[in-house]
Amino acid sequence: MLSKTGVPKTYDDYLKPQFKGQLAVNRGVPYPLTGMISLRGEEQGVAYFKKLSQQELRLIEGYTHTVNLLAAGEVPLTTFTQVSKLVAMKRKDAPVDWLPSTPVLATISTVAMVKNPLHPAAAQLLMDLYLSQEGQQGLAAAGKIPLRRGVKSQSREIDQLMESGNFHVIHPEGAYDRYMKVYNDFLGIR
Repeated sequence: MLSKTGVPKTYDDYLKPQFKGQLAVNRGVPYPLTGMISLRGEEQGVAYFKKLSQQELRLIEGYTHTVNLLAAGEVPLTTFTQVSKLVAMKRKDAPVDWLPSTPVLATISTVAMVKNPLHPAAAQLLMDLYLSQEGQQGLAAAGKIPLRRGVKSQSREIDQLMESGNFHVIHPEGAYDRYMKVYNDFLGIR
């Protein structure tokens, strides 16, 4: 296990030679690529990810599996992961911890309704529930990060991060399929 002083603190730190072959990344979503493009622009974001992909990344399917392997000591570091999964594992006394990069990249989950639902009133009620304080408390109890002000997550560190504003919401420009293809090409996934 690495000490907090020896881990990457910025996104560019992940590119350092000492972390080559040490990083696990979720192979199923292109968020490391789309996040860096959203943060740094298309050209710099793609250039960053190209360098990151040369770090001999350990490609793992899913955030939960990645965190389980981290807790088991199978991988020393993970990047671009769901912090809520790490926090849940840490609450179980697993030997894991996390540090936020600056800024933390975030994705937003959405709730939507089809254009002509069979039961429009029920669909609207479900949306209202998701967005209500009670609904957000339910999401927090399920280990998700609530976005409604005044509703706390299960982690003081996550709540402090949310209050600090030290995050960048990923706004990918263009088609998801295009970014997934670029992501897979850089990682050698066919």
